[in-house]
Amino acid sequence: MLSNWDRRNNLDSRGAHVFREFWRNVDFTETTDDAFDMPFDESDPINTPRDLKITAGTRAA
Repeated sequence: MLSNWDRRNNLDSRGAHVFREFWRNVDFTETTDDAFDMPFDESDPINTPRDLKITAGTRAA
């Protein structure tokens, strides 16, 4: 489902609800620095953060 998602949150965006529910259930701190292998970088705001860390918490979400 997510592989076909257009990465938008429009009424016809299939998969947006799955992504929303996933993030609602992921247990992370105030920032996403611990959720990604590549944290946010001011010099590369388009491509960061990226590479979600697969942990027991993300699997459960």
